[in-house]
Amino acid sequence: MSFSSFLQNNNLSEYEAHQLASDCSPRKYYRIYTKEMKYILMDSSAEKSSVQPFSDVAKILNDVGIVSPIIYAHNFDLGYMLLEDFGDDLFSSYIRQNPQDLESFYIAAIDVIIKICNSDINHNIPIYSYELLDKELHVFVDWFLKKQLTEDIVQEAVDELMEIFANLYTRLSLLPSVLVLRDYHADNLMIVRDKMPDPGSLGVLDFQDAVLGNPAYDIVSFLQDARFDVSDNLANRCIKHFLTYTDYDKEAFMECYHILGLQRNLKIVGIFHRKNLRDGSSLYLDFLPRVWLYIEKSLNELNYEPLKNWFKKYNINSDA
Repeated sequence: MSFSSFLQNNNLSEYEAHQLASDCSPRKYYRIYTKEMKYILMDSSAEKSSVQPFSDVAKILNDVGIVSPIIYAHNFDLGYMLLEDFGDDLFSSYIRQNPQDLESFYIAAIDVIIKICNSDINHNIPIYSYELLDKELHVFVDWFLKKQLTEDIVQEAVDELMEIFANLYTRLSLLPSVLVLRDYHADNLMIVRDKMPDPGSLGVLDFQDAVLGNPAYDIVSFLQDARFDVSDNLANRCIKHFLTYTDYDKEAFMECYHILGLQRNLKIVGIFHRKNLRDGSSLYLDFLPRVWLYIEKSLNELNYEPLKNWFKKYNINSDA
């Protein structure tokens, strides 16, 4: 059954479909035009397991007052969803074109995370376990580290790295678990002008991988964006705003922020090298200098000697 049959089964027999640009995901998106309105078709037939979680998390977000797409129709077994079309006002595009609004819109995006953190959300969401964090870190190991180090030392380096992060993960319990959207960044936010009186109302996309985890994760994801520069001053103001309205201990939060920043950005290094080596897409390599800069900053801020020594011992850096 193709998505055309899915649309026909939902009373959409006359339409035009235009594929939209996609990112690292195997999901495909199409804008569906009918005489009456527009929709977004999410084709997750290559990873059908993501459709039910998307639906579940969308309901959670809606219940706590966060704008997420209306789901008009779905077929969980086949991996299709027909969604509300938020239009073309991508957060990242808007702030590039309207730099005068940069800080206010960044604060608005932080307010979305604040609302999540201040809500009681525990609806059978998977836990961001140490095993899952390790699985993500292994993307860096498999697609970067093993390509850089010789066979006689690589396993030793891997074992040391995983032990170091196992020790760091224990520090994440300093903060209570919240809903973590996990891919919260400027290209996954939309400016939805007709949702609320505020023209800066933000719609959230791409949250099917949400988990219960550390509240610092989505802040790191947003402020350490691989594709978009965020100044230290703006990042610091956003963190201050977040801590003011969530009442987390600053020292504990910043420690978690840098631990997760390191884990996440090492994973991204692996993902971007995988896109190049496996998928033949070198575009993502252009983002790596920014990602390595985030790694260097967090390494210095965390000041955790075993990890700093590991980078020095194996000469792991952006030039590797």
